[in-house]
Amino acid sequence: MAGPRGAPPGRRRRVVERPAGGPRRGLPREPLGAKTTSFRRWAESVVAFAGSDEVRAELPYWLSKTETAFTLPVDATGANTEDSAAVVEVAVDAAGLPNAQVLDLVLAALLQTLGEWAGTDTVVIDLEHHGRESLAPGTDLSRTVGWFTSVHPVVLQHNDLSDNTGVVTAVRESLQTVPRHGVGYGALRHLTADDPEVRRLRAAPDRQINVNFTGGLDATNDDEAGLIVDELPGDLCGESTSRGLRPYALHLEIERTDEGELLVEWHHSTNLHRTETVRRVATRFRQAVEALVEHMYRN
Repeated sequence: MAGPRGAPPGRRRRVVERPAGGPRRGLPREPLGAKTTSFRRWAESVVAFAGSDEVRAELPYWLSKTETAFTLPVDATGANTEDSAAVVEVAVDAAGLPNAQVLDLVLAALLQTLGEWAGTDTVVIDLEHHGRESLAPGTDLSRTVGWFTSVHPVVLQHNDLSDNTGVVTAVRESLQTVPRHGVGYGALRHLTADDPEVRRLRAAPDRQINVNFTGGLDATNDDEAGLIVDELPGDLCGESTSRGLRPYALHLEIERTDEGELLVEWHHSTNLHRTETVRRVATRFRQAVEALVEHMYRN
């Protein structure tokens, strides 16, 4: 039971193994399947991977991403505290859009929106994945309980933000270059033995924006059949290690409903951004996603 690094306090989830259409309350349950690779064994494989020549070969790639500059516009320069946190939510009509294409269009719309706001054709974000990357032969994480989060930088760039096809293509190609869904970045930054290049990576500026697309975790919208049972109250989530500070100026939580809508939460600090500013940007983002969806179907 855990939550993503950029998640607001209290957003920890409890999951059960009960596929959609599976047993309901009062009916017999199927026995659990065989145990898969333990979280501890997987963690040990990550440590071994962090010491390998294989992950060190990724250093030039990650240095090029972390050293790409992007400055997010702000309304003020106060402290980015948890006490100043606020959220704007928008719903985006993405019905019929395959899940495999959602992230491409979301990030393309984000590049257009933030690029226009900041007056640049290059936007740099941290992308949070909830995939399960196998780093050792024989690893099976299909039924392993744990929050396998990978957070890594992504550079979004296209020289013409009005070119919908070009923007989506550029974003897709950028995502396709990411090695191993980004797990190597975390290994290098936190686990690999120190040397001048690793220190350079660790000294690079942090990104100001985090994007967490959870896909359709709640898509069944049915507590009896869905994967997500509920969210734990804040007092059961454990103590925060943030010392009252938020790690990102903007944190986007994106989930998909069973109707195909995208619910996008724009978490921000009122010490940095007025809520009306974030609402304007979030509205522009919604319009950009829907325009890209229409463009995709039209072409």
